[in-house]
Amino acid sequence: MRLMLLLLLLAAPAQAQDLATIRPFVQVEEPMVRLSDLFEGAGPRASTVLGPAPAPGTRMVIEAAQLAAIARQQGIAWRPVAGVERVVLERPGRPVAREEVMALLRAALRHQGLDEDAEVELMMTTRPDGAPSRTRYRVLERFAAASLVQFDIETGRQHQIRVHARAIGHPVLLDALYGDDAQPAWPGVIARQALHARKVVLPHPRTGAPLVLEAPLPDDFLRLLAALRG
Repeated sequence: MRLMLLLLLLAAPAQAQDLATIRPFVQVEEPMVRLSDLFEGAGPRASTVLGPAPAPGTRMVIEAAQLAAIARQQGIAWRPVAGVERVVLERPGRPVAREEVMALLRAALRHQGLDEDAEVELMMTTRPDGAPSRTRYRVLERFAAASLVQFDIETGRQHQIRVHARAIGHPVLLDALYGDDAQPAWPGVIARQALHARKVVLPHPRTGAPLVLEAPLPDDFLRLLAALRG
């Protein structure tokens, strides 16, 4: 009996080494979640598929009770100790080309019986988890119906000035996509959104030195200013 007890005591550490441990935070690249994504030391069943991964750009949290149930079903030597263990599965997002988005939109238009060759313009928005963007602005002149504003952009997001102007409640005048339907029309004065790139600074493609490009206000913009002042 003493010999048997000694053998059992000696065998215990070897069994402890075979215990699986959870992986608290995992980035999943594949569309399916496998047992090895949840547990270190999952053994020969490590590649077993458990289900679909979270959508790109989102995460999934698996709590202790779920982990215990999966371990039991898959024969994994693991059980929660404190009851607060969990695994966070995160699937990185991916940049989506404009062409891919447009193809999906046109397919949806075709499914609805609409003209898939119709002009489609994507509308951007501001959101807390969006790409970082920064715009500085200064009011140069105020009129009864509008204001002349100078924008300086520190990032280059699509439609950045138009989106930020709308976000603060002052959309660009005559902006058909982000503007206000109540904005006045200016027939014979200007027939486009009242936005002009006065100055652009870019690195020179060969030397890297600042390359400054300036363009004076076009005639329709000057006519609009004259109408606002008058």
